[in-house]
Amino acid sequence: YKITTKKYDYEHYFPVRVKKKIKLKSLYFKAKDSLEMQQAASKNVLREIKFLPKNYYFPSSMLIFQDKIALISSEKELVSIVIQSADLAEMEKQKFNLLWDRL
Repeated sequence: YKITTKKYDYEHYFPVRVKKKIKLKSLYFKAKDSLEMQQAASKNVLREIKFLPKNYYFPSSMLIFQDKIALISSEKELVSIVIQSADLAEMEKQKFNLLWDRL
């Protein structure tokens, strides 16, 4: 198994994503790391960031891409699952867009 780190993201994932012209929209909780990413966010890195209200927090992440959903638990548990389903991915994309449009 490979555990990705910030170093991996900055040295591999971000440059490859930008080279392939893959746009990224992210919803984050305000924290030092996410504020730094927002400051670095620009059209040059094809990334937009919005912040969720501070009264909501959950120690997990979700990635939606192609016809897949990746659910990633907290750093403490290190559990993840990828679900491949066009219907479920579309449903999660619509929920994401609803949140995005309201922030």
